[in-house]
Formats: sequence, structure tokens, C-alpha cells
Amino acid sequence: MEQYAVDLMDIYFTSSDTGFIVGGNGNPNQNSNGIILYTSDAGNTWANVFTSSQLGEWCWKISFPSKNVGYVSLQRNVGSPVNFIKTTDGGQTWFEKQFTNFAYYVQGMGFANDTLGWAGGNSTYTTYETTDGGETWHDAGFGYRVNRFRMLNDSVGYAMGRTVYKFFSRTPTDIKTEVFGKSLGFELKQNYPNPFNPTTVIEFSIPQGTEINSLVLLKIYDVLGNEVKTLFDEVKEPGNYKVTFNASNLPSGVYFYKLTTENYSATRKIMLVR
Repeated sequence: MEQYAVDLMDIYFTSSDTGFIVGGNGNPNQNSNGIILYTSDAGNTWANVFTSSQLGEWCWKISFPSKNVGYVSLQRNVGSPVNFIKTTDGGQTWFEKQFTNFAYYVQGMGFANDTLGWAGGNSTYTTYETTDGGETWHDAGFGYRVNRFRMLNDSVGYAMGRTVYKFFSRTPTDIKTEVFGKSLGFELKQNYPNPFNPTTVIEFSIPQGTEINSLVLLKIYDVLGNEVKTLFDEVKEPGNYKVTFNASNLPSGVYFYKLTTENYSATRKIMLVR
């Protein structure tokens, strides 16, 4: 396979005979292109089915959330834009789409279904999420150096970076609390009152032994995952905290509040009733 690739990073088989390998064909920092190789005879022979358009990049991870839709992360060490690769016909054809227009060392990419997925990478404090199949991406609010994603099914999965994170699916009619990472004494309490109108109190705890001057994020989201308000974006010491959320400018409905630190993330549901 040396005629096709220098570095091979990930492998995925859709059947006992059919599969893909992703990697790069040169020095990643200089003259490498990302490549996707394909086999239909259980790996006896391979063919190059895709070569990325820019130098200085290589393919890192491949994810097929369904039979026809697949994604490949594309790490770029220099410059921007940063792209990823997608197929909608089971890997017969692949095309590049823009991930960011700024430098970002994307490595891992994983999808729960055809539209919901995440991307993260080396030396980055942010994991990104898409809910529309990669058309747009937003800050997922968790993770540091997250570059591995493993979905057990479309509702449960794991991600790994400096911390291991667990994902539970959620729908507007059946919301489960999300907790990413071992709590280690962290706690995000249920708000009170709930339902509420128009104010409610949210309490959370940062345990002793946590690194001093830890950045704490507490944000409110709507049912579509859009951020509607930031309650905390501050460096906090270990201790117990209480914040009042005023939703007087928001319509009735279901919302979520999410607490994120470097080693912990949790989400709870709230109901605003006018």
C-alpha cells in the first residue's frame, strides 16, 4: 500500500469484504494530502478513491452513522480553511466541506446519526457539534483535546480526550440528564422552582481538590441546541455557588442549563411556563 499512503490512521469495514482506510500520502507538515483507500475484496487490493485538495493535511478518523452517510476528519497543521470529508452514497463518492475558516487541529470526528455529530482535536479546548450534517458547527461546551469518539448506538456514545465523556441522546419529549465525565464531587442541582416563571435558582458545586482558578461555564440552551444566555463564564475556586436565571425575555417552553469545566459537564432540563 506504500504507493498510496505513508501514514494510515483509521479503518472501517461496512461488510466482511468492503472497507475503507484513511491517512496521508506524505509528510503531514509539508507535502501530505489526506487520502481515502477502498477495498472490495477483504483487503487483498486497495484503490485510492479520494485525495484532499490541500497540502499539509491528512485524514484522521472515519465515521459511518448509517449505510450511506459517512464522515472523515481532516487534520490541517498549517493555515485555514479546515475541511472535513463526507459521503452520501456509501463511499462511492466523497466531497470536502468546510469545517472552520480558522486554524483548528481537528482529529477525531464521530456521529450519532446522519446529522448529529462532534469534532475535536489536539491542543484545543473546544469540541464542536453539528446538528445538520456538517452544514454548520457550534461550540459543544465540553472537552479538552477530544480526538476519539465511539458510538454504541444512536443514543449512547463515548468520547475521550483528557477526560472520558459519555453521551445520552435527548428529545424534546424524553429528556435525560447528560453527565460527561466522572463527577469527582462536582454537582449540578436541579433548579427550583421548576416549572418556573420568570425566575429560577440554579445551584452547583466545585469540589475541594479541584485545580484553583478553574474556568466555569454555565449556559442556557433551547430545545434546538441554540445558546440563549450565558450565566457564568468565569474563573471559580472550589465551593458552592448559586445563580438566579431570569427568563422574562424568553417564550414559554423547555430549556436546558449546562455546566462545563475542564473535567466535568452536566445538563439538566427546565420548564418555563407563562
